[in-house]
Amino acid sequence: MPHAEPPTAAAPPVIDARRLAGRGEPAPVVDVRRAAAGAGYLLLDNAFSEHGEERALLEAARRFFALPDRDPRKRSICVTGRSSTHGWMPLYGEPAYLPGTKARVESFDCGLPWRDEADAWPALPGFREAVQAGWRRLTATGLCVLQSVALAAGLPRDYFRRRCGTQSASTMRLLHYPGGAGATAAQEVGISAHTDFECITLLYQTAAGLELRDRAGRWHEPPAGCDRLLVLFGDMLERWTNGRFLATPHRVRLTAEPRLSVVLFFAVDEGIRVAPLAQLLRGDETPAYGPVTQREHSARRLARAVRNRDSA
Repeated sequence: MPHAEPPTAAAPPVIDARRLAGRGEPAPVVDVRRAAAGAGYLLLDNAFSEHGEERALLEAARRFFALPDRDPRKRSICVTGRSSTHGWMPLYGEPAYLPGTKARVESFDCGLPWRDEADAWPALPGFREAVQAGWRRLTATGLCVLQSVALAAGLPRDYFRRRCGTQSASTMRLLHYPGGAGATAAQEVGISAHTDFECITLLYQTAAGLELRDRAGRWHEPPAGCDRLLVLFGDMLERWTNGRFLATPHRVRLTAEPRLSVVLFFAVDEGIRVAPLAQLLRGDETPAYGPVTQREHSARRLARAVRNRDSA
């Protein structure tokens, strides 16, 4: 499905990830506030260490997605028809966030606690180790981002980190967009426009295709194929801040060439009910959102998207 308007250039704040861990550092907080008010996302430099976890992770993803769909190493961890969402989701299995769309993407999904069952990980040497190392590195970065976001919102430094720290509901996704935009049906997209259900999202893409909508309603195409991570704001952060940090609308257009994305969603810990914080309300401002847990919110959004996919 073609998009109505082309993406335009954007200049979001760029933060050196090494500064996020520092105490008393004001500049990242200013940049986070600028991102919330303008582009709606920010970029992180130096988010990976010299050990090269991102290179090993991308190589593992390429090896996995290069397997034919009929290969038992894929079929044995297929999530279709199973209650678990950890494993391989085939092409067109992605829920449709907009009615009448079909997502031309396949994925590998995982999360805590790490499962040892054969139906959770492919039998590829080094794959699980590379994914878990990437998870650990992105987790360390994301927890520092959550601290800066809390300070930027006017909250104690550890407010969001303490409520998203167990990662009990968080998910890592390896996404493969096979390309071939010229040979697709009219209703096909990479992924249709949506916001993420969680608090924040860390994302890396190997090539252009992702588009993000800023606070003025314009679509932007962020940098790709470089060593930068994107940070998107999610639904639960929007709810906590009563809309001061709006969730980042984004979509993925069809591309002629294949591309990969690595995504880590920082979800709110189990059992925490999220509602606008009284200390962030101004004067007689009223809460714009009711209380909800991460599991409740995600289930509602996902159920709607699954109905959209199945009806298409």
